[in-house]
Amino acid sequence: MSRLLGLFSGFPRGFPPEVAAFLREHLTQHESLAFVASNVANHAKTDHYAATLNDYFAKAGVHFSRYHMLDGRISFAHAVQLATETDCVFLMGGNPATQIQYLRESGLAQAIAGTHAAVFGLSAGAINMAKTAFDDTQSPSTYAGLGLADITIHPHFDPQKQDELAAIRQVSAKRPIYAMKDESAIFVQNEQNTFMGEIIKFQQ
Repeated sequence: MSRLLGLFSGFPRGFPPEVAAFLREHLTQHESLAFVASNVANHAKTDHYAATLNDYFAKAGVHFSRYHMLDGRISFAHAVQLATETDCVFLMGGNPATQIQYLRESGLAQAIAGTHAAVFGLSAGAINMAKTAFDDTQSPSTYAGLGLADITIHPHFDPQKQDELAAIRQVSAKRPIYAMKDESAIFVQNEQNTFMGEIIKFQQ
């Protein structure tokens, strides 16, 4: 069985019931959890969001015995060790560019690609999970991601933002873009994609 991947936009109020039910059924190993920061220096913020996300899992009925924060407080070697030993890696939100830089410099990119752990990404983390990542705040807007899934996403989609919509349409001329509204999720396992919530596929 291939490992479980999850790409998330954002969950302001915790995991929706459909997402929580999927996690309870499919995330069968949940002893330890490793969060990967996007800003390795903003410890207070990342600690707050890690605690919040761990609480989301608990309220969904998925209880981790422990979790770790992979950021600037630990060595690259220790971060790689924790990522390879954990049951679940969670790539946090924030700035995609700073996160992918940390992943590459630390060796976590290679470690995560080779681990059998479940890998989830939220917002920036979900962007970076893709084979081809898309970040419309950067130039160029596409770059090589971790290659965990051949799914390019745009999180927090708001169709009223015309500049955002134009950037999505431009990139979708070359590859499909899944524009995800908050409280949506894409799960990938055994070459099967499961879509939850409001997700619009742009493809020209």
